Amino acid sequence: MKFIDEHKQVFTVESICRVLTEHGWPIASSTYRAAVRRAPSARSRRDDLLKARIARVHADNYGVFGARKVWLVLNRRSFAATVNGLVAVPAGGHEGPRAGGREFSPVGHRFSP
Repeated sequence: MKFIDEHKQVFTVESICRVLTEHGWPIASSTYRAAVRRAPSARSRRDDLLKARIARVHADNYGVFGARKVWLVLNRRSFAATVNGLVAVPAGGHEGPRAGGREFSPVGHRFSP
């Protein structure tokens, strides 16, 4: 949707959808228009609220809090939250834990297996 929104001033929605379909990304223009008209889901609205709160907690703590500490602060403020999936959003300017990832350190011998 973001791609179509960015390019619909230059090309028609139908032509964008046709080219996307030809290149293996099938989408009908009616599907795009239905998605644009649809109101955001309750989950989406809650995620937006959580992202704002997470960003505030992260900034208030000099940008060093990870997912665990952000979760603890939010729960301490009586705002139960599942933040692991939301903290890992790169658009927030930081990255959270990665599944199966490895810890890296400037001191290589500390974390070597």
